[in-house]
Amino acid sequence: MLLEEKLKKLLELKISSNGFVIDDIQIVSDREYGYIIVLVNEKSIYNEILETKLEALEGRKILPDLWIFGPYLCKVGNSLAENPKSNSILYNQNQALS
Repeated sequence: MLLEEKLKKLLELKISSNGFVIDDIQIVSDREYGYIIVLVNEKSIYNEILETKLEALEGRKILPDLWIFGPYLCKVGNSLAENPKSNSILYNQNQALS
């Protein structure tokens, strides 16, 4: 899964909870891989429900108010395995040469 896809799901969760449970969402990344760090309000009455949802999104609880997600790919590169469209173009070119 890409970093942007997971970030979108976490932001949707924050919006659906009216921002009372998730305090902050930050991204730490280099050019290829990234982690998402989520700070939660550990004193919220909805904390147990949030924990279940964060675990379902494959988060790891580090501290009572800190969750980490990742590593995830930051963006899809130009390799043949990641870009089937260019792969089919190269296949067609190789077929024409043979």
